[in-house]
Amino acid sequence: MSEQRRTVDPAAAPSAEALFQQQDDVLAQKIRWTLRKLLEMKQRGDRVLAMVRDDYSASSVQTACAAGGINSYKLIETTTTREKEQAVMAFKDPTCNMDVLVVTFETSKGLRANHACRNGILLQYPLDFAKYAEATSILTYPTQVDKPVWEVALVNETLDVVEEAALARSGAASFIQNQQVHPILNDQHKVIHAFYLASLCMGKDHSHLPKCRTHWSYMESAEIEREGRFYFAIGHYLDHVPEDAHKITGETISQIAKSWVPGTPLTYRHVNGMLPPHANGVVLFNYVMGGYVPGML
Repeated sequence: MSEQRRTVDPAAAPSAEALFQQQDDVLAQKIRWTLRKLLEMKQRGDRVLAMVRDDYSASSVQTACAAGGINSYKLIETTTTREKEQAVMAFKDPTCNMDVLVVTFETSKGLRANHACRNGILLQYPLDFAKYAEATSILTYPTQVDKPVWEVALVNETLDVVEEAALARSGAASFIQNQQVHPILNDQHKVIHAFYLASLCMGKDHSHLPKCRTHWSYMESAEIEREGRFYFAIGHYLDHVPEDAHKITGETISQIAKSWVPGTPLTYRHVNGMLPPHANGVVLFNYVMGGYVPGML
């Protein structure tokens, strides 16, 4: 890895128009991936809850399921309350032949499918974190031993990556607004911790903070990926030792990053500047839109 941060030239950055133009192809890829997963789970005797963003996606999934020998039922905007109740009851009934229940995020409000299954698929992400949290809680109940497993039909180098980062940003803002970060943290430390909490909820091992301050065309670069792992490690440290936040400053964070290697614990020795730069350390502030600003964390 380079020892110098990479810059971005906004004028030379590609337009996002191409991402929107490929959305139909991306949805087709997601449905094919989902169908393969559903067939695997059906062979194991497992049911699945599939979450989609809109009625069109729900109908597209159901059509593919019918062609692939998967028994499905969809809950969309026009589904009546009675039909919704009947579908959920059938989904919970072990004698019913339903393999997958396809639900839009709008329709999922208040839905409870306790004991129906522990397998969930997110064909798409919702546009805000509240809907994400509500949807991924449908299969959860207080006395649950085996937690639900959610898989995401994410296609790299598409709008999916941008939307995932936007969802993480929405989550971080929600955690800050609801005062769910450590109260002794201030300003940028609070943001780092909030993005860490959002990553935990999304089942990720990296922070989306670096992605949220770069151009979409660099979100999947190796430099941003390494930064994301570092900020996740910093968020984890702040979660456990928030009183050390004052040691992580705009003047020290780059040195801390250079002394830390992805995949290893970040400790007080890193934070206190007791370790030298490592050959595989992390270089920060790559591809920052607007450029690096002194004091930035």
